[in-house]
Amino acid sequence: MQRIRLSGDPSRFRSRTYVYATESEWGGGSPFTALYERLRSDPRWTTHALAGKHNLMRDAPEELLNILLESAPA
Repeated sequence: MQRIRLSGDPSRFRSRTYVYATESEWGGGSPFTALYERLRSDPRWTTHALAGKHNLMRDAPEELLNILLESAPA
């Protein structure tokens, strides 16, 4: 895993959405669980937990599509 650095004004984003894949690819639990738990309690974020592994387009395509459509600007 690598850190990323975002630049610019974060207020330009209309919403913040995090999609958490509940099934681990790594055999001992997901390294993203702590991040998901932290964002879940942050009112600036909308979080979703989908049953599937890293490739949610394969594992939960309808659910992911609905989340993407809800997050897209009108």
